[in-house]
Amino acid sequence: MARLAGFTGGLALVYVAGQWGPEWLFWVTLLLFIGGFSRLARFHKEVDQHKEEFEVWKGIRQKHIARQQLNWPEIPNRSPSQDYEEHPFANDLDIIGKHSLLQLIDTSTYQGSTDKLAEYLLAREP
Repeated sequence: MARLAGFTGGLALVYVAGQWGPEWLFWVTLLLFIGGFSRLARFHKEVDQHKEEFEVWKGIRQKHIARQQLNWPEIPNRSPSQDYEEHPFANDLDIIGKHSLLQLIDTSTYQGSTDKLAEYLLAREP
């Protein structure tokens, strides 16, 4: 709404300056209108960008709070690509699977990172 109001108000001001003022006032008003409107558009773009960044941060923060409170439905569950059914202690100690250690501490975004973390957690010799 601020952009619309700024555009229509500025355009009306340029029109009034062009109709009833001297020619130099029209050009000055036009330049001020173009500069002011481009600054307003840039400001709005920055606000939208910061809003998107905040939404991403908010989602990450909510996942971390869910991990702290052990709120399992809110914790994302990423499974490793390799099947560890034959591993001696993968399922017994809840290292892999739903409500497991991997689900609790895996904050990665790529599947390869999840696989590497699963390898570290299931290493038979540290």
